[in-house]
Amino acid sequence: MKPPCPERGKLGCSKKFSENQRAKLFADYWGLGIFQRQRDFLGSCVEKLITNYRRITSAEARNPNRAFYLTKDDDVSKVRVRKTFLISTFGITEQTLQTVIHSKVTGSGIIAQDQRGKHGRHLKIDQEILESVIIHIKGIPRVESHYLRAQTSREFVDGGLSIAELRRHYTAGRRLNNREAANYDTYTHLFNTEFNIGFFAPRKDQRDICEAYKNASNKEKEDLETNYEIHQEEKMLSRNEKAKDKEQAEKEGSTIVLAVYDLQAVLPVPTRQTSAFFHKSRLNCYNFTISEITKDNNVCFFWHEGLAQRGAIEIGTCVLKFLEEVANDRPGCDIIFYTDNCGGQQKNRYTIGMYLYALKNYQINSITHKYLIRGHTQNEGDAVHSVIEKSLKKLKKSGLIYVPEQYVFMIRNAKKKGNSYIVKEMNFNDFIDLKRLSQEL
Repeated sequence: MKPPCPERGKLGCSKKFSENQRAKLFADYWGLGIFQRQRDFLGSCVEKLITNYRRITSAEARNPNRAFYLTKDDDVSKVRVRKTFLISTFGITEQTLQTVIHSKVTGSGIIAQDQRGKHGRHLKIDQEILESVIIHIKGIPRVESHYLRAQTSREFVDGGLSIAELRRHYTAGRRLNNREAANYDTYTHLFNTEFNIGFFAPRKDQRDICEAYKNASNKEKEDLETNYEIHQEEKMLSRNEKAKDKEQAEKEGSTIVLAVYDLQAVLPVPTRQTSAFFHKSRLNCYNFTISEITKDNNVCFFWHEGLAQRGAIEIGTCVLKFLEEVANDRPGCDIIFYTDNCGGQQKNRYTIGMYLYALKNYQINSITHKYLIRGHTQNEGDAVHSVIEKSLKKLKKSGLIYVPEQYVFMIRNAKKKGNSYIVKEMNFNDFIDLKRLSQEL
């Protein structure tokens, strides 16, 4: 909405309408939402002005004079205003109003429909080209979100590609077959509207409550205030509990083994941003890391999807092997684990059954598992994964990753200072059926 006319105007428009009344007229006009209804509304504000006399200075007839009216809230009668006042109140251009006036003068008084884009001469893309784009996008290797699988169905393209790069691969394939390729706009439109694909996987859990509160309006924040304060209190209690356990574990003669564990994002092979490898099926590799917080000891359990998946059985087996080694090296210890809240991996009955089995068969006094607050699960394992991913970027620049063994070598040599990461390659026979194990307890 623009400023009104000066108060010295002949019609005194500024005195007839307050700023609140103008604001309501502005909101009502734009609240119509539909372009044609807005035109009809403007047409109702324009009427032919009957003058007492009219001087004709040329043979060509002049357009009739027009008067402009607005309606107040408390009065059904119309109030005449200047054209500039009407334009300023509705926040429109003079051309918009002139189009309405011209339609009323040249026609029957009914505002004609907007004819833009209705010429019927639109260029149509060959259906075969559209289908070729869809087939190409469907053939792109994708991975699901690592940290938010239960919350989103969005899939992600690995390798840091872009739509422009994907379209170049598509165009190259079409040229090899002497076929016409879709342009960039068509490819982008189909990619964004027909598929739910992103170009990066979320690295950490999204802080749902914190982000919702941060982006809320003042009124919405009042409704979220209680949950947000509880969430912040739980976050601090969780961190204080972890700090307290760390302090106890660092004491001399302590029997506490404090550790965190987490699964790294998927590591696919082969990896290379060239069209020759782009459409090949990839083998997903998994790296499960257990890190002792008070010691420079990090164990990485590595396998690929041809051997096992990444569920409760696989995660539980790796933890059980870690417990067995700890019990042999430090018998009579008290173990405390910190993890996130992934129900499919560590927050389930099979994990509890595995802990009971370890207490019964190994020299372990107690096992305590504490879950970090959702959205604030950052831990020492993230630092391990960060070091590995930095080495992975360097490895990708130097050449292609063909086989999972290259990941194993890279992880072993990723850390330059302190103890190297211990990598244990898992085979099919290494995994234990924890479901049957929990039933036998």
